[in-house]
Amino acid sequence: MNFKIGTRKSLLARTQCNQTKKTLESLSDNKFDLVFFTTEGDQKTDKALWQLEGKDFFTKELDNALLANDVDINVHSYKDLGSERPKNITLAAIPKRQIPNDILFINKKTIEKLQNKSISKFIIGTSSPRREVNLKSSIKEYLPFGSILDIETKILRGNVNTRIEKLVNGNYDAIVLAFAGIERLAITTESREILSTLLKDTNFMILPQTIFPPAASQGALAIEKNSSIKNDQLNKVLDDIHDENTFNEVKVERKLFNKYGGGCHLAVGIFVKNVNKGTIIIQKGETESQKIDSIEYITENMPKKTNNQILFYGGNINSEASNTKDVLTDKIIKKVSLNKKYELNNENLLVTSKHCIDSLDKVQNCNIFSGGTNSWKALANEGYWVNACGAIEGEKELSSYLESNLLQLYLTNSNFSVLTNDVAKSTFGKTLPCYTREEVDVENTFEEQIKNCDVFYWTSFYQYTKYLALFPYISNKTHCCGLGKTYSQFKDKKIKVFPFLNLQSYIKYFKN
Repeated sequence: MNFKIGTRKSLLARTQCNQTKKTLESLSDNKFDLVFFTTEGDQKTDKALWQLEGKDFFTKELDNALLANDVDINVHSYKDLGSERPKNITLAAIPKRQIPNDILFINKKTIEKLQNKSISKFIIGTSSPRREVNLKSSIKEYLPFGSILDIETKILRGNVNTRIEKLVNGNYDAIVLAFAGIERLAITTESREILSTLLKDTNFMILPQTIFPPAASQGALAIEKNSSIKNDQLNKVLDDIHDENTFNEVKVERKLFNKYGGGCHLAVGIFVKNVNKGTIIIQKGETESQKIDSIEYITENMPKKTNNQILFYGGNINSEASNTKDVLTDKIIKKVSLNKKYELNNENLLVTSKHCIDSLDKVQNCNIFSGGTNSWKALANEGYWVNACGAIEGEKELSSYLESNLLQLYLTNSNFSVLTNDVAKSTFGKTLPCYTREEVDVENTFEEQIKNCDVFYWTSFYQYTKYLALFPYISNKTHCCGLGKTYSQFKDKKIKVFPFLNLQSYIKYFKN
């Protein structure tokens, strides 16, 4: 049978719809033809969407066509869909979600200005209230010498091509877009060539979801159909393209979105991800009545907690964590520099710790990735441009970024140098030792404190083994860690451990 797919005319809408068409046709003997529409949102580009009167700016025309049976299905970016849909229009399928992060693009010459401290005002193009709020509150720490910058936002509308052209032409210092949309353009040959030309003098920064959560349902496509029309062949192929995990994540995001009132004026980022039989929920932004900054990891098998538990944390506690007054920190393992200096040119670098930064001597034309947000901020404070980090799942998360077609436009080769400690191994590439770990003698009072601790959060499996050798009795205590490599090592050794997203979620769980 032949079916018709409704979509907008923009390059991104055409591209993602063609990709959906190709997938649907590969799963059946049916044929799918595209029908194009110009929406109100496409025509009115002089104002931010939240400043326009009405709603459903990118969907009304497609909705009418679906209800009139002029098309059989419509393909939307799910975040464009309002919470209230017309009668007889129903969600038919959600394909597997692309990378949901926001991505910042910047001219290479602007990075040089940042690193030379020759710029004091940094103007970011975006028309999203969510991005405006969270960029203004947090982006400084992730830019080279960002503490000296005055962050401003400026309205950015138009299709993807137009937005990038405005950046290239100097209308903004940087712009922020949805990674998934740009990735879809990078998949298809025609749009990839256009994108490659537009981005050739730019660099990128994948914004970590823990600090800059995306819009609810960002990265997901929604395929809608007319529920009054029954067609078993169409329903079968739509069932085949549907991804239940994406559906469940987005369902929670949109429920939280609606709790705050919904609408394109909402200045709250919401991100949900199912990891290791648990669910990460990140919310950040503000409403008219409150600031929102919540990050948690929920599983059915959460550790027991009682009143007045004494906590241990294996890293340094900074101002980002709350209620840390009574938390014991590591005093035994000291990180000591090996005083090595590396000259690196035209490479991809993974900097696993802030203790590696002193080993960076001459760095030219390198793409720099960090192990987490703390090492990222330390690098930025020293004037380095960082492209991305593994904020949630460490190297596993970074690998998913590196597999993207978009990043292949930027990475001149696949070789990685990993700056780390002297005994570490990495699947990313050759390791460059920067520091070693030494045990420090401590007073007997510290052992008494360890004995009194009820719950331990380890920043590395190495740290756990060292403490276990010194204090064997801690084996019966409650052990926790992050969701990355350390968690995998505990699981490989079949040692019971409870994963948390980070220090903040660990403290919140046991202190609240």
